[in-house]
Formats: sequence, structure tokens, C-alpha cells
Amino acid sequence: MVAGTPVAIGICRWMGEAMMGQVMPYQFPVGSMLLYIGVLVVLELLLSICTIRKQEQNSLIEQMRLVE
Repeated sequence: MVAGTPVAIGICRWMGEAMMGQVMPYQFPVGSMLLYIGVLVVLELLLSICTIRKQEQNSLIEQMRLVE
């Protein structure tokens, strides 16, 4: 995001000049970013739930044997 935002603003200005002076306003894609963060949170929760269920199936002794 640090490098992408200035690049996107520069591209918008370049496109505005190519379109005979009309300026394309840059708007940060808030909706897409929130959707992306939401998907990441859901995936993290699903992976955590699966891992916890798998660990609950094995006893502590079995888990220690698998580590060795």
C-alpha cells in the first residue's frame, strides 16, 4: 500500500492528461479492502477451529509422541 497508492495516483493523473485535461478522481477501494479483511478473518477462524478440533481428538500423550 505504501508504494501502490502513489503509483495509482500518478497513473490517474497520467490518464487524466491523456483524456484531454479531464481529471479522474482517485478513490481508495474501501469496500474491496473490507471484503478482503473479512475473508482473511473468516479463514483464520476456520483454520483455528479445525486445528482445535483435531487437537481435542488426540490425547496429550499422543501429541507428545508425534512431536518426537
